[in-house]
Amino acid sequence: MALPTNGKISVSDILAEMERLETTTKISDLADEWYVKTGKSKFQNPPHPLSQWYGEEWDTSPPVATLSLHPTSYNGDYFPESLNINVTCSDSWTVTIIDSWGVDSVTPMSGNGNGLITLILLENRSPEFRQGRIRVQSTGVERFYDWSQTGRPAVGEGGGDSGGSGGGTGGGGNEEPNEPV
Repeated sequence: MALPTNGKISVSDILAEMERLETTTKISDLADEWYVKTGKSKFQNPPHPLSQWYGEEWDTSPPVATLSLHPTSYNGDYFPESLNINVTCSDSWTVTIIDSWGVDSVTPMSGNGNGLITLILLENRSPEFRQGRIRVQSTGVERFYDWSQTGRPAVGEGGGDSGGSGGGTGGGGNEEPNEPV
C-alpha cells in the first residue's frame, strides 16, 4: 500500500499506512517517526504539509541491520594461527561455527555493535588441505568468514630433507592481512 500521489490526503490516511490504530495524533509526531524509519530528511524539520506525504510508503517489513566483516577470509599454511576479524554492525550479532575441523576457539560468540572476533586455528598435522567457515548473523542479515590451511608436508618432502619439518613457508598467503594476536 502507499499513500495517494494526488488529491486529498489526511492524517487518518497516514495512520492507516503506518498500520496505527489511533485515529488522531500530531502530524509532527508522525513526521518524526517517519524520519526515523525512512531517513527521509523532508520529515526532519517542520512544517510538515500533508502534500509532503504524497506517494510515500511505510515499509512494514522487519528491519535489517548493517553488518560487515574485515577481512572476510584467510588462506594460510599448516601452522597454528590466531586471526582477528573486525565486525561492524548496527545491532547485536551472533557467531556460528559452520565447519569446525581445525578450529581451537572462536571468541566471543556474540556481541552488540562493533567488535572483534578472534578465531584460533590449530596446526594442520594432516597432509590434507582443510577449510572452514563461520557465520556472523544480525537482524535480517548474515556474513561469512572463510578460512583454509594447506596440509603439512610429509617428512622428507622438499628436496631430500633429513627429517625436518618439510619446509613450511611461514605466514601463509592471506587474501587480506590478519594481525596475529
